[in-house]
Amino acid sequence: MRVMCFLMACCLTGQVLAQGLFNEQGYRDNYYRRSTPAAIDVAQTLTPQQLHQFIASGQPVLVDVLSVVVVRPKSAALGFAWLPNAERMNIPGSIWLPNVGYGELDEPMQHYFADNLHQLTQGDKNRALVFYCVEACWMSWNAVRRAHSLGYRNLYWYPAGTDGWQQAGYKLAKAVPHPINEPIKTAEQTEKTFFAPGVVDLKSTLIQAQKNSRLLLLFFESETCSFCQRMHATVLKRQSLIKAAHASFIPLAIHIDRLDKMHDFAGQATTQQTFSRQLGIAQTPTMLFFDSGQQMLHKHTGVIATLREFDKLLKYVRTGAYEEESWRVYKRKP
Repeated sequence: MRVMCFLMACCLTGQVLAQGLFNEQGYRDNYYRRSTPAAIDVAQTLTPQQLHQFIASGQPVLVDVLSVVVVRPKSAALGFAWLPNAERMNIPGSIWLPNVGYGELDEPMQHYFADNLHQLTQGDKNRALVFYCVEACWMSWNAVRRAHSLGYRNLYWYPAGTDGWQQAGYKLAKAVPHPINEPIKTAEQTEKTFFAPGVVDLKSTLIQAQKNSRLLLLFFESETCSFCQRMHATVLKRQSLIKAAHASFIPLAIHIDRLDKMHDFAGQATTQQTFSRQLGIAQTPTMLFFDSGQQMLHKHTGVIATLREFDKLLKYVRTGAYEEESWRVYKRKP
């Protein structure tokens, strides 16, 4: 009898605890900073390495849902302002939507979440969405379920958060919470950069190049290279060139005099300086073009000052013209 009473008491206690942790909609509603499950039924779970490779493909929208405790009203006309109590560093390219991972959202926050997801995906419910927070945080778990309730089906959960990202050796960037009453720029409205952000991982990049039928462009530069700086300030900022380059190439920048961490073609950890020396890169700028099988197709050393010449170089490699004639001859053609 005592054993039966004890078991009944345990069951009742478990029910009470469950009711205190989750609300009627199934969202975690208390003790958000606790160990999370290994997976979630409405999304695919990603490791830091899987997410890094996924980002290299250019497909996912990254949503950081770390909470901000203090929210101060600006005025009746302007609404509210986020006031983070500490600097937030998150995964480069992310949009930070604070507090959307709480178990209960009031109507303004529900609109904040739904409206921004609609803008980020341009209304495409099949667009890949990745939600994360920090390690052992139920808010990203809640956000994934909430996105699923809104009809999004290509969902990914990254439970390791920014802690796991940094521990894996990947860089973080300073983040600013997205204002409550400000629309997010679409991909077409936002200027893109020529080089992919984050830690250089050549093995993962080659895998993505093979999947997307693209080539690899390694741009070697140095801190004192005035020609490199000139290219960054001119041709490499042109959106038309960026669009054309990304259609057929995955461009990565490597600094020959920096000790920034990277992974080589074999997946081994090294530094950008060491890798550059192994390839014998002494002059900058130098561009190396590789296919997805790691075969070098063309090497170009020296500045390219005009948009037309750079576009022609990309075409020279993309079409395989390097097999028929030298770059010096090809670039002089009309």
